[in-house]
Amino acid sequence: MKTTLYISHFYNFTTIYLEIGDKIYKRDSNERGVSKVFYQILDDIFKESESSFEKINEMIFINGPGSFTSLRFFLTFVKALSVSIPNILFIPLNLLDVIGFSQKGENSVIMGGTKRFIEHFYYAKYYKDDSQFKLIEPHKIISYELASKIDSPLFIGIEPDFKIVKKDLSIENMRALADWKKSTNSIDSIISLEPYYIKAL
Repeated sequence: MKTTLYISHFYNFTTIYLEIGDKIYKRDSNERGVSKVFYQILDDIFKESESSFEKINEMIFINGPGSFTSLRFFLTFVKALSVSIPNILFIPLNLLDVIGFSQKGENSVIMGGTKRFIEHFYYAKYYKDDSQFKLIEPHKIISYELASKIDSPLFIGIEPDFKIVKKDLSIENMRALADWKKSTNSIDSIISLEPYYIKAL
C-alpha cells in the first residue's frame, strides 16, 4: 500500500501528514523551535498509524521560503533520510509554487512574515492552465509598498492591512503540485536551499 509523508512548514507552523492508502493521519505544531518538537510529533504519527520510515514510498515537503534556521533543520533531516532509506522518492516544493499552482490563470502570490517583519513579503507571479504551469516573475522579496499595489494577490501568512485573497496550505494542493512535477519530470534537487531560501535585502 502506497505511503506518503507530507511535511508542511512555514514560520512557526508545522503540519505532518501521513497518507496510507485512503487514510490520512495528521499532527500540527506551532512551536517556534521546530527542532524541539518535530521528532516527537513524527513519532506520535507513526505510532498512531502503526507505520515507520521504512514503509514510506514518497516524501513531499515544503522547502521554503521561510526561516533559514528551520529550512536548514529540515534539509539536514531530509538529506539524512535520503542516505539511510534511498528508496524514498523525495519531492521538495516551494510554498509560493504550491499556492500559485492551486489557481488557474495569471496570479501573484505573496507570503507575509511575522508582525515584526511585515514590511517585506516573498513574491512570485505565475500562469496556469490545463496544459502548463510557469513562473512569470521569479521568486524575490518585495517591500510592503510594492505588495500593497498588487491587485488581490493570493496570500499566505500574517495578514496585512491591504486587499488579499487568503489561501491555506493543504495536503491536496501539495499532492497536486507533486503529481505535476512527477508527470513533467521536474522534481528539484534536495541538495541546495536555492531558490527556496531568499536572502532578505
